[in-house]
Amino acid sequence: MNDLAIEVSAEALNWIYLLLLYTTVGGMAYRWLMPRLTPNARILAAVFLAAQILVLVLIVSQTIDSPSHFVRGLWELRSEWNAPSTLAFTQLATVGALALMLGWLARGGGRCLYFAALGLLFLFLSIDEYFKVHETIDHWHIKYAAAGIIVAAISLFVAWRAPKTRIWTACLLIGLAISAMGAILFELVYPPCFSLAFLRFDNCFELYFWEEAAEFLGIWLVLLAMLGFFSELPLSPSRRMRLVPLAMPGLALLFLVLNALLPSLELALIARPAAATMENGLRFRGYRLNERADDGWIAARLYFSARQEDYKWLGFSLRLVDQMTGRSVASQNAWFDRQHSLWILGAGFEQVYRQMMTLSIPPETPPNRAYWLLLSLWRPNTEGYVDQAVLASDHRIIGKSQVALGELVLPSKASQAQAAAPALADFDIGFTLESAHLPEQVQAGETLNMRFS
Repeated sequence: MNDLAIEVSAEALNWIYLLLLYTTVGGMAYRWLMPRLTPNARILAAVFLAAQILVLVLIVSQTIDSPSHFVRGLWELRSEWNAPSTLAFTQLATVGALALMLGWLARGGGRCLYFAALGLLFLFLSIDEYFKVHETIDHWHIKYAAAGIIVAAISLFVAWRAPKTRIWTACLLIGLAISAMGAILFELVYPPCFSLAFLRFDNCFELYFWEEAAEFLGIWLVLLAMLGFFSELPLSPSRRMRLVPLAMPGLALLFLVLNALLPSLELALIARPAAATMENGLRFRGYRLNERADDGWIAARLYFSARQEDYKWLGFSLRLVDQMTGRSVASQNAWFDRQHSLWILGAGFEQVYRQMMTLSIPPETPPNRAYWLLLSLWRPNTEGYVDQAVLASDHRIIGKSQVALGELVLPSKASQAQAAAPALADFDIGFTLESAHLPEQVQAGETLNMRFS
């Protein structure tokens, strides 16, 4: 058996897979489906197919080889908020917008509801593709597979009622099947290491390239189906209406631009300004706190600006620290969320990012004590995690690497119960004497025990 083993590289297998997948599926689509589309629909389908082939060829040929983390991440299939994920989002969003448009043109009835539901589904999938919503859903593989089965069943029923469009329903179902194979099946398969049947690899063979290529091409077939439905509408839309699909990718990209600019707008309108500079060049620009210490939590919105290249592999922490003892009573750590990245502007573009975090306060935290709410940044290295020093700040700096966002006093239940009672005295420095407890009688030489709130 060892004599029959064939040594093959992952790059060679990826080339073979890409060639077979796109020549087979793309060739059949161009032979039997593309001629049935309107000229504008053919242009849109061809542009999307050419774009994904270009991206995949650049990746598999390893043409993009740069010492820059930004450039490598820009084309990496396993990274988010980059060129491949933007293409996937734009294609899914265009499918959703086309389906909604078909529902509107259907003018009522079952087909109207069918296309409207498809449109909402694919718009959700586009958001999920870019912002990774499924990572917050338990057992998402099962739920997404069930949704796909329901869509397939309803599509078959609609095709049975409308024989003239069955070819586009078949295109839709084949596209969904190929996409599901990439999104669900390949992700569940454990990558073969060193050998598979008579093939021998240098290391574990990663399937993520096969997964993403199948998703790209599957959704392209779904897009082709939507364009086919649009091209063969019983009531032909006006010439101006037939130009609308060409504008849909641009509208999807405009949404991503607005999403990237949203933190800057929030910083200007609702955030409390701040000015802190970290050693890596990142600047802390502002924050907004929703303090509900009585309920055991503090919600924070934090606004930073940095070059996109300097922003990767950066984390932040919020800590609630006792001012007297220096002990941390509550803390929360998270990696920076880069979903607002506008990669098309380049690695040197300094962009505002919003980070959100909720800090839970343990119920056993001692009340009636002063606490600092501290912000710190960190990066991983070979030995663990390194705190980023604060070079300058208009807020108090604690321990060279922490910025104090504010002070907090946790009231006790007794203090809350007494809050409604009239104060015994108010002092001009902001203190209030709420109650005083003195012994009723004492004798000379005894200790006088008194308690004040």
